[in-house]
Amino acid sequence: MNTDERLTNLEKSIDLILKKLDKINEDTQRMDSHISFIESIYSRIKTPFHYIMNLTSFSLLKNKNILMINEK
Repeated sequence: MNTDERLTNLEKSIDLILKKLDKINEDTQRMDSHISFIESIYSRIKTPFHYIMNLTSFSLLKNKNILMINEK
């Protein structure tokens, strides 16, 4: 392989690497956007969500204790 062929192959390889890098960059930006969306949703619903979870946990624990008392 002569020098010109090697140079041409290297240029093709570099072009391919740059195209893949552009694709990765595009995908990363989309993922960043998705993560930001999820974080914004969570920041709005976390307090009501935790309230409901705590209420449910308390209710389940209370029902379990009542069942245990009735079994005795």
